[in-house]
Amino acid sequence: MRISLLWGGCLVLMLSAPAFGQSLFDRCEKEKAEIASMKNQAVGMEGEIGAIDQKIEKIRRRLQEFEARRAAKQRERGELLQNIARREVELNRTCSPLRECEKFEQEIERLRQRQAGVANILRAIQNEIRERSGEVARLNGEVDRIENSYRQLNCDNLVPGQTDQSTIDRCSTLFSDWNRIQTDINRLSDSLRDLRNRYNQVAGQLAGISAEIARLIARMRGPCGHSPRLADLETMERDNSSFGTIRTDLDDMDRKVQRFKGLKVIQPKMKPMIRPSDDKDKKPKIRPH
Repeated sequence: MRISLLWGGCLVLMLSAPAFGQSLFDRCEKEKAEIASMKNQAVGMEGEIGAIDQKIEKIRRRLQEFEARRAAKQRERGELLQNIARREVELNRTCSPLRECEKFEQEIERLRQRQAGVANILRAIQNEIRERSGEVARLNGEVDRIENSYRQLNCDNLVPGQTDQSTIDRCSTLFSDWNRIQTDINRLSDSLRDLRNRYNQVAGQLAGISAEIARLIARMRGPCGHSPRLADLETMERDNSSFGTIRTDLDDMDRKVQRFKGLKVIQPKMKPMIRPSDDKDKKPKIRPH
């Protein structure tokens, strides 16, 4: 064990004998060995410190390298941003017409919605016109039959004693047939009037939509030829063109109905027989045909 004494203001370490009575020589040798071991540890630590310093230096060099790379990358980024800015200016100048295409496409969508509503109404009118066309054809055949038979039988000029009873009966049947189809003709006339009114209500909208379609097609065919909505416009234009026959179809059926109504079929009446004595001084009349 160690004993510390203060001698002349100095601290003196003295080796004391252990409890088991170790000699001074042994104690000194042991202390020397411990000190030598501690020196070896210090030398080892110095090597470790040197290795750490080397790593620090290596890290410092790597840090400088990374800082240089960072500065270079910042310069590269700055140049890239400048290039982007220049190209965006050029892009905006060169491609500004394409922004107009986007506006046109928005107009097309709004126009498509308007056209869809009008087209549904017009398709319904077209379907009814097809149905009425069959009715017109049927009545046209009936009217032609009655008109031709009425004229051939000379039903408006029946004379007692000269006209066969069978002819009189056939003329009466024709008159009954004519009365029967009058109801169908009037019903058809009312139906055509309703169809025309419905068509007139949307015809103005159809004309306006067609004009808008033509305007957009003319504006888009050059700079916006790539747009898929241009094909939509052309389809809408074809659809509108398909409705162009509605007015002429209605006009044609109206003319036929007016012809039906203009036919004069009167109930057969027997004209009195002209006696020869009463007619001897009269000149024969020529019935106009």
